[in-house]
Amino acid sequence: MSLALLFPGQGSQHVGMGRELARELPEAARVFQEGDDVLGTSLSRLMWEGPDEKLTLTRNAQPAILVHSVAVHTVLRERLGNAALAAGHSLGEFSAHVAAGTVSFRDTLVAVRLRGELMFEAGIKHPGTMAAVLGLSDSAMQEVCAGVTDGICVPANFNADGHVVISGDRAGVQTGIARAREAGARRVLELKVSGAFHSPLMKLAEERLGAHLLGISFADPNFPVVSNVTAAPVRIGSQARELLVRQRTMLVNAIRAHMAEFGIVAPVGIPRVKELLAVIADADDDRLPPIARACLEALARQFMSLHEEIALAEKRIHAWHRSSEVSQRLETIPGIGPITASALAASITDPALFKSGRELAAWIGLVPRQNSTGGKERMGRISKQGDQYLRWLLVAGAMSVIRHARRKDPASMPWRAGQMERRPLKVAAVALANKIARMAWVVLMRGETYRPAAL
Repeated sequence: MSLALLFPGQGSQHVGMGRELARELPEAARVFQEGDDVLGTSLSRLMWEGPDEKLTLTRNAQPAILVHSVAVHTVLRERLGNAALAAGHSLGEFSAHVAAGTVSFRDTLVAVRLRGELMFEAGIKHPGTMAAVLGLSDSAMQEVCAGVTDGICVPANFNADGHVVISGDRAGVQTGIARAREAGARRVLELKVSGAFHSPLMKLAEERLGAHLLGISFADPNFPVVSNVTAAPVRIGSQARELLVRQRTMLVNAIRAHMAEFGIVAPVGIPRVKELLAVIADADDDRLPPIARACLEALARQFMSLHEEIALAEKRIHAWHRSSEVSQRLETIPGIGPITASALAASITDPALFKSGRELAAWIGLVPRQNSTGGKERMGRISKQGDQYLRWLLVAGAMSVIRHARRKDPASMPWRAGQMERRPLKVAAVALANKIARMAWVVLMRGETYRPAAL
């Protein structure tokens, strides 16, 4: 049986929370004591004795819930072992990352206390409120909010089908409530909160918290943590590399565009960018005016810094890959290299959660949608729902396999040859990526390496 963890968000606090837990279990008591030590105040006393109106304040409620969640997880981990997956509602995502080992309890508690203080201050500076709306679809609620013109009203949380929370200033939310009722909402409940959380009114708090988080060290999670924003598992190391690669690509495009204005071009590919960097570095090359060279030198420095960061990220990923028996088995599948293998291993800790390889492929977003026309079922384009990063890695790997097959003997690989004959290159690559995902599921389920067969 696989264990999944779901951590609560703000609103779950209450006077007395964790008191019996700390009294009966020393490991839980140590967590509460550490929380008090980190914050330099007796948060545990406030949690156990109140008063409720003080505990409910955002700056107190958020760290209290985090400490309680970590204490409960500490007890569960010693009795049930590690989880296969974790998620959390808003604040609860911080708790999930502590449980997964992504970030330390101490760093997270300081960040959450700051988060609560910033959100509290934003609530005072820009008063607002929130409301839960039941009985309307996501699209209907988006239309409701779009029609609010006398204030701010935005969808803040899509909790479930027919359950959406809206947030904004008081005038905007009141208009949103009225419009939701007119649209047929079954029930609307204004929430008891101290601010318009998850709305533009929290922008300043978001920026200041983001600056603080830049100084915190993050590690790869021991098990996937599902993001509130994307509803997909987070892989810190792999995602860091992906973001760095995107930044480098934008810089490369900028350097190429500026250099082309002076008639200086280089073949495609990251390695060939060095030819352009050499021109920028050569002060005797008069093809570049001094002012242009000064600007391009700044871009070149950024490129080299990102290039080094990407190399370091890849080194860490390869080191993790070498230490993971599961990742190494996945690498035996054609089209899966160390980066794809490590991302799959980090994301799919329990393959038994999927009934089949096709279900895994569907989760990644590689299964075609079915359409019915004139009584005939037709396969449309892939849904593209699911994990965009894994999908991109698998399709890129499939493209590499197809290019390699074209250079070799296609007849020796009948499945791929047939795909390439019937379909355009990219369509064939997606079909092959689907097959690779299904093979990955078999390798994970059986605990075996890939056995070559006709693709």
